[in-house]
Amino acid sequence: MRRFTTIVLCCVLLFTTARLDAWGGEGHQVVALIAEERLTEAAKSGIHELLGDDVNISDAEIASWADQIKRQRRRTSPWHYVNIPLEAAGYDPKRDGKDGNNIIERIGSFETLLADRSKPKEARSEALKFLVHLVGDVHQPLHCVERNGDKGGNSCQVFMPEQKGKATNLHKVWDTTLLRSFISRTRIAEYSLGLSKQVSEEQENAWSSGDAIAWANESKGVAEKSVYPGVPEGEVTRLNEKYVKDSQPVIEQQLERGGVRLAVVLNRAFATTRPTTQP
Repeated sequence: MRRFTTIVLCCVLLFTTARLDAWGGEGHQVVALIAEERLTEAAKSGIHELLGDDVNISDAEIASWADQIKRQRRRTSPWHYVNIPLEAAGYDPKRDGKDGNNIIERIGSFETLLADRSKPKEARSEALKFLVHLVGDVHQPLHCVERNGDKGGNSCQVFMPEQKGKATNLHKVWDTTLLRSFISRTRIAEYSLGLSKQVSEEQENAWSSGDAIAWANESKGVAEKSVYPGVPEGEVTRLNEKYVKDSQPVIEQQLERGGVRLAVVLNRAFATTRPTTQP
């Protein structure tokens, strides 16, 4: 009986962990690879100092580290998302903040920690790995919204156009299913480079401003405009080919935005001379 209970508990933990993963491992690597194209020498040096000479932020074990450690540190799970109501104008810390246990607050706190060279190397290394992951997460639209308690689409059951068998949930579709279909058999490095090259100078300049609050509100807006329309509430829906086709430029732009902004955050944190805040 004890063995059966343990097995059931493990299955529950794995399920609750999996439902909060964003972009899957592929998406997080894509964001990191796009960011690596834009890192300063100071940032590259700082990253290797913390992670090792042969370790890059786009390595699978780094890009997905924050998801893996949720199995041991359950308290970190809420750091990966923020539940902004779909009908709300935007993020409200009193309503959505959960006393700082949300993705917006954690991105800010981990950047501050990473930039503080007086902190222990181990703490800064973990802050770096959290940032690599969470900046990707905040650009997955369903990590920044909730429609009538659906937990970012987790309780919204859907089928892909040709899918047979059991339904999946909308959150997983936007995490992994759609992106994997776009990548197909292309190597992740090649796919990422293609996305990176199509970012215009105008886009890069525009995306390089703002903070985690603005990014989360932007993602929430993407969900409102491109994720939920065509997916009725309270019923199992089969997505059509148009929905899949229309989602590709949306997802790819979110990955591009995430990569550009991750580079901004890391370049700022590893800057040799940090700007002085004016009173």
